[in-house]
Amino acid sequence: MPNHPPATLTFYKACCFDLSPTWGNWARLTAADLHALKERQGFQAQEPNIYFYLNHPIRWVALVGVIVAFDVYDRRCIMILDDSSGATIEVVCGRANEQSIEAKSDLQQAITAKATAISGQTAETYKPGLTPVDLTGVDVGSVVTIKGTMGTFRESRQILLERLWILRTTTEEAAAWAKNATYKRDVLSRPWVLTDKEQRQAEREAQGYEAKKKAKEEHKRKKQALEEEKRRRAQHRARRRAHAEALDPRIAERRDDRHEANQRPRRERKERHDRKDA
Repeated sequence: MPNHPPATLTFYKACCFDLSPTWGNWARLTAADLHALKERQGFQAQEPNIYFYLNHPIRWVALVGVIVAFDVYDRRCIMILDDSSGATIEVVCGRANEQSIEAKSDLQQAITAKATAISGQTAETYKPGLTPVDLTGVDVGSVVTIKGTMGTFRESRQILLERLWILRTTTEEAAAWAKNATYKRDVLSRPWVLTDKEQRQAEREAQGYEAKKKAKEEHKRKKQALEEEKRRRAQHRARRRAHAEALDPRIAERRDDRHEANQRPRRERKERHDRKDA
């Protein structure tokens, strides 16, 4: 289904996203769908890396396809996934410690070069913060289900991998394709619609949350300011006392005498208590 929003499509505020069927779930898409996802001005400041299919907000995606290229570098792994949708998608993840770099065959190198030419990406740049994923058993030709978040590298879409499963039988592969088709038919094929009541409720909850958040931040700021003022005053008193004692050593002696006088009754009470217990 082409991702061309009609003129009457309604895009709801970010505070309503929790009510969306796609926001808290893995959106089952194809590589062609991912490249066709839209960004809308004003939403990136509220939610980073947010895209839209029709008016469905998308942040987590799931795909099924064949690995047609697999490169392993020092700190990352890069794959190209082909799901027969007419497009490929680059999949990137951090490299797990137990994975080793294996020499690729001439066939693997040829497939990698072809897939790179199709996607227009060299992917030679390391992206920090990638999730390490164990890719044991994954190779060119593996049929997999992948889940991750969306990213952009050199103006091309890519998936930052979070999870991966190898589909080892045709039964598993058919079930995965059927699940994706059902999701697109039941969820993505129609626009997301909220009633006015649902929108107002979401806005009230968001306003309440923001008010509580601001009140908490203000309380924290005032507490930090009070503690800072106490610390500053204590330092000021300590400097004045040190200055006075430097001018007249007897001040320190009198201070010690007062401290001793204050502590003497406490020691005497403790001694009487200890004798009574004995």
